[in-house]
Parts: sequence; C-alpha cells; structure tokens
Amino acid sequence: TYSCHNGYQIEGEANSFSRQLYCQADAEWSTSIPNCIPLDCGTPSTPSYLTVVSQNGSGYQDSIEVECAPGYDYVSGNLTRTCQADGKWNGQTPVCIQGTTRQVAGFLYRDTVNYTCKPGFQVDSGTVWSEITCQANQTWTGQYPSCKRIACPDPGLGEHATRVVGGLLFEDIIEYTCDEDYRVDSGIYKIECIETKTWSYPLPECVRK
Repeated sequence: TYSCHNGYQIEGEANSFSRQLYCQADAEWSTSIPNCIPLDCGTPSTPSYLTVVSQNGSGYQDSIEVECAPGYDYVSGNLTRTCQADGKWNGQTPVCIQGTTRQVAGFLYRDTVNYTCKPGFQVDSGTVWSEITCQANQTWTGQYPSCKRIACPDPGLGEHATRVVGGLLFEDIIEYTCDEDYRVDSGIYKIECIETKTWSYPLPECVRK
C-alpha cells in the first residue's frame, strides 16, 4: 500500500490518498505506483476591493498576499493566507470598506471628533480634551466629556445690604438691595459669575443716604 504524505493526493484521482498494489498471477503488479501531488485549495475569494500582491500557486503550502484596493480601508480578515493540508485556505477573507460609503450621522469611517468644554464650563466626567473616532461598525470609540458650569466663590454680603436672589455658578446673577435709608455708594446692584471664576463687578457698598 502506498499513501501520500499529509497535504498530498494521488494525481488524477480526486480525494484519493492511498493505493494498494498486489502481485498478480502473471507476476505483474495490479496497477502502477501512484504519483502524489499537492492538494489544491483552489482560488481564494478575492472580492473586487482586494488586489493580489503576490501568489505562488494554490497547492498545499502555497500562499497568497492581498491588499485593499486604493480608496478602501482594511477592517478585518487575513491579508496573507496559506493553503493547508486539508485543502482549504487558512484565515478569513479580508474585509475592506470604502471610506466614502460608511457614514455615521454625516461622519465618515475613521473621522475623528474632538470635544472640549466651552468657556465657563469644566469637565464633570471624562477628560479635558476628548477625541472619538468613527469605527467600521458605525459606532464611536470612547465617550465625549460631560461638562458642567464653573462655580465662583461666594462674594459674601456687605454691610447694610441684603442679597435678594442668586446662585454661584457661571452666568448666575446675584442681586443686592441696600437696607432702608441706605444707598449704593460704589458698585452696582447686580453682579454676574463669569468664565474666569470671578464676579463681573465688585460687591456693592451701601452708605447712609
């Protein structure tokens, strides 16, 4: 019995890997010694977006190398594949996508978006400068930051004055009134928390009329 090595088959006989010979009454062998040739994996799938860089055949241990065609970007799969002993190519057919066809809400594959907080706001969660990228599965990498209004220090309360209304966050306004028989000598009645974490005007001073 003659058997082909792993990855080889008998020439002219599909899926045949061994042959038995026996001596006949006429002192001749029943058949010829088989010739073993490499298994053929056939032509691997090469979609139109792939370009063959090199290929030395399609038989056992032969290999093929491909690349994405101009205008396409690699996503997944194997750019180099080898014909295996089982007559199949290893790995997976590469997937490439055309950058101008994959969009996410108007953005293209591999586009990036940068985020930073507006003046008067600071990061509540995330990083001060966040960059996210449009992926092949039409989702974004990472998370954009959450921003919150900055806070100004409490300006306090001057003598003979009353705070009527107001908060301490960006764009909040504090309004003061002078006590009865007093008037504003300097400053104004309303001050605003601005982006520099300070107040727009000094605390008003109330003096007797």
